[in-house]
Amino acid sequence: MNDLDLHITCLQLCPLLFSMGHHNYARYLTVYFISLLNLSDSHPGAESLLRNNGFSVCRSDVPASRTAVDLMIEQTINRHAKTRGDIVGFSRSLPAYFRWSVTRHHRASYVSATHDMADIGDLSNDSHKELTPARKLHSENQVQETIKAFTAFINHFDVQPENLVCLSSGLKVLEDVASDLLKWCEDDFLPKELLDIITEDNCSENEDSIDDEGELPDASSDEIMSSEDEQSDDDF
Repeated sequence: MNDLDLHITCLQLCPLLFSMGHHNYARYLTVYFISLLNLSDSHPGAESLLRNNGFSVCRSDVPASRTAVDLMIEQTINRHAKTRGDIVGFSRSLPAYFRWSVTRHHRASYVSATHDMADIGDLSNDSHKELTPARKLHSENQVQETIKAFTAFINHFDVQPENLVCLSSGLKVLEDVASDLLKWCEDDFLPKELLDIITEDNCSENEDSIDDEGELPDASSDEIMSSEDEQSDDDF
């Protein structure tokens, strides 16, 4: 799948990462999101490249098997390079690391070719592994076990339909926390005002918003949502 618009839309959820304490994800994903929005102005022609299967790749004939470029690099070049006998053991040697950086993609291609010669590669099959008889039987057993687990517990929605309930524990969510979470579903999928606040804070050059250790200051969900009631970080 290479839906650039869907990819950009999903990135609008990055303020949620900030509210949950994942400051680095919120900070750099916001910059990445703004960069994609202004891609046609900053890098003319790059947007059309991304829309034309530019940020996802497919290594086989398996239907619907496209993956992100960075994930594919981790599964191919970096996967072979991080095994025993390669970068492990000499990463502290700068000249050796430079040589590894230049030749690692060749090594990965040799490993892939060796797998093809031994008929253990993943490119020769044009069907999903999940469609093999053994995997289908295993998956069906897992489905039945999942259904059995659900039917063994009380249906949270039938017991307390007026409250927001945590599915994993069955406990009612605190009213202030439930109010914050439900605000994300009001009107729009994501309040544009919140996204603008996080974007302005993370993409500005104001150094006061970053502490001495290079981390963003902690903020509770109420501070981010501009709520009238204040809530401490411990309550979150």
